Amino acid sequence: MVLRAASLAILSLRLWIVASQVTVTFRPHWVHVLPGRATEQALVVDVLAPQVTGTPPPQELALLFDVSLSMAEGGKLDLAKAAAERIIRSLRVEDRIHLISCHSFARLEFQHGHLGQKEQLLQKLRQLSAKTETAARQMDGSLVDQDISNISDGLRLAEHILVGPLATPRVNTSRRAILFSDGLFTGPSSRDDALFDAIAGAKVAGFSTSVVGLGTGRAMDRWLLEQAAKVYCPVIGCQCSDPSRSPGWASDATMRSHIDSHLAGTLAGEVDGLPLPALEEIQSARTPTLRHVPTAARHTWAQVLTRALAAVAHHNDERAAAAFTLDRLQRWQEGEHMALWHTRPVHQRRTGTPPTPEERRDMAVAFGREGFDRKACAALMSPGLCPPNAETVRSLEALHPQGPPPSERLLQDLPLPPDIAPELVARSLRAFPAETAPGPTGLRVQHLREACLAGAADNLLAQLAAVVQLLAQGRAPAFVAPVLAGAGLVALPKPSGGVRPIAVGELLRRLTGKCLMALVQDDARTHFWPAQVGVAVKGGAEKAIHTVRAWAKRHAGSSSKVLVKLDFSNAFNSVSQEAVLHQTTANFPAMARWAVWCYRQPTRSLGPLAVLCCSQPVASELRACPLDIAVHFLDDGILAGDIPAVGAALLQVQRRAAEIGLALNLAKCEVVVCGPVPAAALSANFPSAMLRKHDGASKVLDNFEFLGAAIGSDSFVNDHTGQRAAKAAELLNALADLDDPQAGLGYARAGLGLRRTVGHAPAAYLASLGKSLSACVELDPSFSGNDLLNDPDVVQALNALNAQLPGHRALTLEAVTGSSQRDLSQHIDSAEWDATVSC
Repeated sequence: MVLRAASLAILSLRLWIVASQVTVTFRPHWVHVLPGRATEQALVVDVLAPQVTGTPPPQELALLFDVSLSMAEGGKLDLAKAAAERIIRSLRVEDRIHLISCHSFARLEFQHGHLGQKEQLLQKLRQLSAKTETAARQMDGSLVDQDISNISDGLRLAEHILVGPLATPRVNTSRRAILFSDGLFTGPSSRDDALFDAIAGAKVAGFSTSVVGLGTGRAMDRWLLEQAAKVYCPVIGCQCSDPSRSPGWASDATMRSHIDSHLAGTLAGEVDGLPLPALEEIQSARTPTLRHVPTAARHTWAQVLTRALAAVAHHNDERAAAAFTLDRLQRWQEGEHMALWHTRPVHQRRTGTPPTPEERRDMAVAFGREGFDRKACAALMSPGLCPPNAETVRSLEALHPQGPPPSERLLQDLPLPPDIAPELVARSLRAFPAETAPGPTGLRVQHLREACLAGAADNLLAQLAAVVQLLAQGRAPAFVAPVLAGAGLVALPKPSGGVRPIAVGELLRRLTGKCLMALVQDDARTHFWPAQVGVAVKGGAEKAIHTVRAWAKRHAGSSSKVLVKLDFSNAFNSVSQEAVLHQTTANFPAMARWAVWCYRQPTRSLGPLAVLCCSQPVASELRACPLDIAVHFLDDGILAGDIPAVGAALLQVQRRAAEIGLALNLAKCEVVVCGPVPAAALSANFPSAMLRKHDGASKVLDNFEFLGAAIGSDSFVNDHTGQRAAKAAELLNALADLDDPQAGLGYARAGLGLRRTVGHAPAAYLASLGKSLSACVELDPSFSGNDLLNDPDVVQALNALNAQLPGHRALTLEAVTGSSQRDLSQHIDSAEWDATVSC
């Protein structure tokens, strides 16, 4: 029976060997003969596993040997020493080994052994021997029991060596204690619960334990060693935390679903706090992150992210909010949280000096390889950042004045937002450009997208939607607001001098805002249109440009009409937070709680909608004034009409804007005339700062730019277009200097994907005009669509379009203005294809 059992065991081992692709050598080791017992023979199995890919981290091992009396039987200690010898002989330069013997007390036999001390380690290992007497006399003359193995003291000594006062500070190191024992512990110092407590303490301290059981039958306490090798729930009060009541788990990975049940609230009890850095420290560190999650790590990343989001949604506290920001996955799962933080890549602070041409090309190539063409082009022309000095700090502080905080509002008095479905979160994620910059913590939109793997996406999106819902309801802890609702500032130099601050907010805040904006989009258009065309109005800029251009043509030569461009000083950072909250909560109750949560601390993180809610009453009042046009695109405004009416409206804007913390920058506001307007009429209605420069020269314009479009004479439009083309030429010349096959692979295979500007410009202009006609009438009641369609510029564009089409495919004006640019460009493409084929 014994031989048959051994044969079955070997057969099972061989099956496992074939499946695991390992090499095994069998050899007899010793014959165990004891009076009154059957003869036993041990079979030593040498297992050679496949080579591990990559470079394993440095190993620091504490080898604990039970040297009690029972280990002297049957060569058990010899087997332990043979196994340890294999470990020592595999030492690398970066590895360390400690030897500890355990009997009535723990003794450190060798500390910090390294590759250069291999022979000394082996010699000390060979000197280890099991106690052969039942008692020994100590130096004080007292007798101690030698058949006691105080393993718990040995594990506490290992803790001191691996992670405690005796530890060598080394980062990115795997620390483990390996116990060799037969489990036959006796005496009051070797209680089972003391051993289990010591193993649990090792896990909390930050190192893991493994157990190698030695012996057979009654010569080994198999149950005790198996229990010692298992892991138990760390939640205090959970019955699965008691080894005497729970079978335990083989590893942390197999216990994870049980811990998830605690996190989700299915099981009672709080998961012990995680040792994590403060949120402010995480954000200020600006840790660089990979743009993409490596393919091999995406499944694990999806698991970790889903669990972290579940913890945020259910626990809603600091440790849960910080957990998802650390994404070095495997070591995170093993509990090395602070080690991950201390070994993170350090952000390289920029010096503030302009990048060299080589640095610009390197940045462009890096973006080009990712397919981020827009960022690659911007990098080629980048002037760099403002220098990180006191002057830049003062400029940024001046652009972000600290106004009085808003009055306190109780969240329970505000309405709840609608439910945010996982489908809405998924659509909002897809709406982000792939090159979206990460916030200060480094979480990128690609990180979330690449966690949406087949089979894991539904669960992840459900947990992500729960977190977004929590934020939208304003239920996240207040201490998270300065980090999550804040942003990192990047200071860019303006071409005309000064600093342009670019705020890069956290991804979760931007995702929550996108979801809420999608929910209120229809209400927002109704609320803002037609006074404000910059929010929730598709093609709002085009509609405003066509309206203003038509007005300027219609009143060309007039001596009584004037147009004023409004420019507010630092509008988005100066507006009253109290006014923003009042208007937002009153007009968009779905965003009320989110707005109040964000504004509990000095921040302006809600973007255009909230700020423009504050200025909308002023914009709406201007629509009721006797003006031809009163329209705003974000904080850029246009007032057009008779000179006295525009002057009165300007005074009204100044007065009402001051009530909400805004002020016009009169030096940047522009006055545009359409004909020979008397200077006296202008001086009587407008401040001199808008009419004259510091040297006394006139500032009044007859040609101007609005939202990037040139409006005025043909020569002005041509010059403006030439300047834009010159900037494009600089970029094209810089692109010609790039010589990177990887960055240019897409263009080499598929081209730039650009059509001929000259050929398709008429189609773009006519399509834009056609879809804007009805809106132009609402913006300017005097607008005439028929008059505009008969305009010489429109007729010229139609003729230029039809000149590229065969005569039988010529389009009428009605057909053109009812078509999209895509449809019109397809007509041109089809005609060019037919002409090419027929050649």
